[in-house]
Amino acid sequence: MLLVGAIALFELASGTSMLYERLVPNAFYTRYIKICHRPIGPLFNPVILGSYFVGCLPFCFFFIGRKGKAEKIFGIAALAVGVTMIILSASRGVFLGFSAAVLFYAAARKNKKLFLGFLCFIALTITIGTMAGGTNLRQFGFNKFFVGSQDSMASKYRTDRVWMAARAFRDHPVTGIGSNNFRWRFYEYARMPAGEIAAYEQMITDNMYLGILAESGLIGVGGFTAFLIYIITAAARKYKKGWGADASMRLMPLAGFIGLLVNMASYDLFYWYNPFLLLCFLAGLAAADAAWSK
Repeated sequence: MLLVGAIALFELASGTSMLYERLVPNAFYTRYIKICHRPIGPLFNPVILGSYFVGCLPFCFFFIGRKGKAEKIFGIAALAVGVTMIILSASRGVFLGFSAAVLFYAAARKNKKLFLGFLCFIALTITIGTMAGGTNLRQFGFNKFFVGSQDSMASKYRTDRVWMAARAFRDHPVTGIGSNNFRWRFYEYARMPAGEIAAYEQMITDNMYLGILAESGLIGVGGFTAFLIYIITAAARKYKKGWGADASMRLMPLAGFIGLLVNMASYDLFYWYNPFLLLCFLAGLAAADAAWSK
């Protein structure tokens, strides 16, 4: 986390990246580093960078909870870098995933101070975002989050994709239209006015749950639901039994896992390798912990 955050901060401060200038082509580079000034680091896109920190951030609490001064400082530093990157990424989905991870951890640990304090932090962030004007912080404002902008929760952009996924599911309820086929069959389900063209990067469900429904049908939804039930109930059952002084350790991968599950309601997470692998890694840690501690 510290290394990735340092790379991203250096890119923002210098306005350039050796990686994307010379080695790796990146269609997002000019938009976010040169114009919008949102961190990318080695993860190609600000949203992907933010998702990385959502999944990793709960592990900071392990170091913060240790007795050693050096470990506490290390944990606090990593936490500060993670929160900074999440805010600078200016992604509402990332922020919601981050909020879900921390609130889940605080509730499971019955830490009222952390839970209430973080609720205040959420309210403060939305308030600042609402008044932020032309800065990236406006992404966290009420209009961008809930209603009032072209891609808020209650917007035509979002509702159109709900109906498109529903039409695809209606036509292919069992198997869906096939993995990664939503973009290629976009105009078939979009019902756009004749001659209107959508931007290529917007020809997606922009919600992984809608993507699973449309592209995998009942088979995909059923399998993924069973997978989630197993991971979450197995880890929760073992945590409830306790595990000595380090009982909170089993919560860390589960909190990161839940954070990414919330985050993936805002974009097609499975089609980005890093957050998808991170989701699988956290699920594996939670499940392996449940198996090893029987």
